Amino acid sequence: HGLWLSMIPGALLQHNFEVYKALLSEYHNNIEQLEIQAKDSSGEENENGDSKQSPASNRSGSVGKLGMSVGISFMIGPMIAAVASPTF
Repeated sequence: HGLWLSMIPGALLQHNFEVYKALLSEYHNNIEQLEIQAKDSSGEENENGDSKQSPASNRSGSVGKLGMSVGISFMIGPMIAAVASPTF
């Protein structure tokens, strides 16, 4: 009976990781577009030698941080449940 009840949170929270990845991707796309608009309005020319990171590396860094936080939560969650619930 407990196994069936444990499926409820997983069913409710399915695909949240994919939603967060898509949200971060759109966030970085919007930032890139705003930076291009700011450069166009200020009249700056694009320099090839600037030290800014590319949008793809920023996006992959954000998704990597999201993955690390999910991995840590998978490790810490059962540990907290074992401490909080003696029957776990």
